[in-house]
Amino acid sequence: MVRHDGHVVSMATVLRLLRDEGLILPAVYQRGRRRSAERRKAAFANEPTGPNQVWQLDFSEFETKRGGTWRLAGCRDYWSKYEYPFHVSSTANKHDAIDAIELALAEFETLFGHPDMPATVIAERVGWTGSITWFRDNVRRLRPEHRPVDPSDRLT
Repeated sequence: MVRHDGHVVSMATVLRLLRDEGLILPAVYQRGRRRSAERRKAAFANEPTGPNQVWQLDFSEFETKRGGTWRLAGCRDYWSKYEYPFHVSSTANKHDAIDAIELALAEFETLFGHPDMPATVIAERVGWTGSITWFRDNVRRLRPEHRPVDPSDRLT
């Protein structure tokens, strides 16, 4: 903009002005991003090579103007960065996590058919740290509700 106004300035001056106004990222910013990416990759024994191998579950918290708080729980596919539908609630507990996983599984089934992977694999992929027995029982309970209707079952 300085040059547009007819002033003659060097590239160093432009860079300094941008930096002073906070419009340019410091050189160490990219280095920090690369280190964060390396740490994330190091968390996996085997790096994901395709979609639906690793899901991430996260809670986000938003305050309303009137002092209320909404918490969003959502699953995201690590490899493709696909965001499954979010579960919205005023709490952030294991029931909300399961509801978010239910929404993600329903969306997954809509997009790709129904998953038949073992509950232990699902628990590992979503980062479940609670009771595996509880998780397995709930996956077993929920799977029939989310299975598509088999057309051959309707034949008489």
